[in-house]
Amino acid sequence: MRPGDYQLTIESSADGCTQPFRLFVPQASCSDGKPLVLALHGRGVDHNAWFDLTPVKQVAQEHGYVVAAPLGRPPSYYADAGEQDVLDIRSKVIQLCDVDPRRVYLTGHSMGGWGTWNVALRNPHLFAAVCPMSGMAPITLLPNARYLSPLLIHDVGDDVVPVCYSRNAAQQLAQLGISFCYREEIGYGHSSSMIGDNLDRVLSWFNNHRLVTQPPVVGCVATGHTPVTTYWVRVTKAFSPDVPASVSGRITATGDISLTTSLVCEMAINRSDLPSRVRPDATIEINGRAACSIGNSDSSGADDWIVLEP
Repeated sequence: MRPGDYQLTIESSADGCTQPFRLFVPQASCSDGKPLVLALHGRGVDHNAWFDLTPVKQVAQEHGYVVAAPLGRPPSYYADAGEQDVLDIRSKVIQLCDVDPRRVYLTGHSMGGWGTWNVALRNPHLFAAVCPMSGMAPITLLPNARYLSPLLIHDVGDDVVPVCYSRNAAQQLAQLGISFCYREEIGYGHSSSMIGDNLDRVLSWFNNHRLVTQPPVVGCVATGHTPVTTYWVRVTKAFSPDVPASVSGRITATGDISLTTSLVCEMAINRSDLPSRVRPDATIEINGRAACSIGNSDSSGADDWIVLEP
């Protein structure tokens, strides 16, 4: 796709409606696999805000980044159908611009900061790193950030989204042993000018991170009614939508698969995303009991997913 600033649309895979997004392609050719940052706007503005109110095009050009800004459509914003819009735009832009899928990043401010957390924690296998600004994280899902390398930015005097939300997230990440960076600003309040003054820092952070693939240790925490996927593990059904359900998975020294579950009715593992050291006849162990062999599992879902029950 030629360099430029575009107004484009997608047909939502969630409900079939047409949704707009803004796209910037830098002057350098995308043919060599450029990085992509998805930028989520805050409440009260639309997908044009990042382009019209911040120097995102200038900074993205300096770093060679493609930028895509979805519309956080109400009432879902970046949940439910809004979450799927972000994922649909990610897929479309990767195809349009020959983006390197190992270098796809997510950032946002205010409502977009919350959206950054929500989308990334429910789909961490799709993003190399994230930067929620002035956001609020779903704390119960933070274990899913194991490989997301979050950069949190918040102003100490923010009177719209208090800084305690990012401080709490940072504290929880530290307790979980997850690598992250936390930066507090002074003097911006909730102003979006904080975005522009940090853009070079954010893209420099992204430059140092690539997507983690086929990790030998994964964790997946889910809440609500919809499935959550982290790398090669998925929670498909929980006992209760009101209580977090989780699966921890690891590849053993013998090349087998060990799963530990909590409040999970149904889960799945993806054969094609498993680390290469997994044996073709690997045993799947669930909560200390051998469940089946990966080669002769009876229950398979779409694609290469093996559906399992604890």
